[in-house]
Amino acid sequence: MKLFILSKNPETYFSSRDMKLFRQKATEVVVLTAGFTKDKEVLLANNKPCLVALDPDYSHWQFGKKEIDLISRLKVVSLQTSSSDWVNQAYLKKKKIRLVYIENVFANAVAEWLVMSSLILLRRVPLMIKSAFQQEDYTQNAFLELEGKTVGILGLGRIGTRTAEKFVGLGAKVIYWSRRTRDKRFSYKDIDEILYQSDVLIIALAKNSQTTKLINNLNYDLLKPTSIVLSAETTFINQMKLQNLLNRNEIYGYAWEREGIDVKFTSYKGNAWITPQYAWFTQEALSRGNDEWKRLILQELG
Repeated sequence: MKLFILSKNPETYFSSRDMKLFRQKATEVVVLTAGFTKDKEVLLANNKPCLVALDPDYSHWQFGKKEIDLISRLKVVSLQTSSSDWVNQAYLKKKKIRLVYIENVFANAVAEWLVMSSLILLRRVPLMIKSAFQQEDYTQNAFLELEGKTVGILGLGRIGTRTAEKFVGLGAKVIYWSRRTRDKRFSYKDIDEILYQSDVLIIALAKNSQTTKLINNLNYDLLKPTSIVLSAETTFINQMKLQNLLNRNEIYGYAWEREGIDVKFTSYKGNAWITPQYAWFTQEALSRGNDEWKRLILQELG
């Protein structure tokens, strides 16, 4: 099978040794770096069954019918990411094109970020930053500790499970809701009970139409005034709703990874921890991701 590597920075992912191994496995290896608009003639002219190793930055995180139809004799797509909601999977399935992507390499990084963000909110670090670390009188609203708190997790997949394990290790009690998964190490509750009991609410659901509807219908009014809310998925948090609750002192704080690079931390009032999408971004996770992507490509080449 012919291999197309579509990446603006292929040297970031593949060493000369990796490329040598690809050439041993594939009938031909073609590296394209300019993007679909400029590379389309090469892709349309392809006359051999091919596997496309796709870096999402190459296509600006878009891989729909238009892009798919630019690649002649496409048989397999291997993504450099664990996220696939930017891919038209229904169209790939219709055309009987196989889709593979890396899994279980970012869970630890995201789980650590969620724990860190929880501690930041419980100690009201956003308020310290906004006051330029001036000494203030917090006697009327002292900080909170994590140990002994109840952490409610919606979704017990890879990220949810790893997050639960870390919170238990820090002395918290974990309760959870999941559509399919059951884990006797933690206590299963229904969703409203999760919201009512949680001191720390973690949304760790995989994004799809069902879970999006579920999140949109969450009864945030059940939350405690001392509770904090965090999400492992940027688009799974009703930021405006949470900001309004925070403004009315009906929650203690929330964390949100904002899409884009124009994050203005100080424009969000109160104990709100607003950051770019860095939860997954560690050297270790990147290394695991690169190794897994290479393994998937070689596996598909046979």
